[in-house]
Order: sequence, then structure tokens, then C-alpha cells
Amino acid sequence: MTPHEQVKEKIESLQQIMIAETPKLPSVLQEIRVLLGKNPEVVTLLEEEDIGRLVAGLAQRANAKFAEAVVKTPRKAAAKLTALDL
Repeated sequence: MTPHEQVKEKIESLQQIMIAETPKLPSVLQEIRVLLGKNPEVVTLLEEEDIGRLVAGLAQRANAKFAEAVVKTPRKAAAKLTALDL
């Protein structure tokens, strides 16, 4: 089994562990870290979905929540509008 297949398998098991909330979460995250440390090129082969699962597992382990991005659109003040702005 290639390192890429091993990491994908661990990430899939990670998702099941997160759903079941079993105490295996830290050990699976550790195994993934070791595999990626030994084979850093595997990171570039992972799909965004797999990376998202891994980040979700890390966030659950750290009991962290990510802030959502807020996009503000710039607006001109009504008093400063001129005919050229229309």
C-alpha cells in the first residue's frame, strides 16, 4: 500500500471516529501526522475534501471553532456622491 493510500485510509477512518466520538481520535491524528512527516509529497496528492476532513479532526481534537469570513462591500456615503459616480 502506498503512503498516499495509507493517508487516505486513515483520513476515512478519522471521519468515522469523529462521528462516533470515540477516544481513538488523538491516535489516528498522530498516525496521519507521522505518515505525512515521512512522506510530505503525499500532501500535494490529497484532495481538498480530505484536507477538510483532517482539519475538522484537528479542530475537534483542539475543541476549536473557526471564524467565518465576513465580506464587507465598500460603499460611498450618500452625501459624497456626485453625478460622476452614477
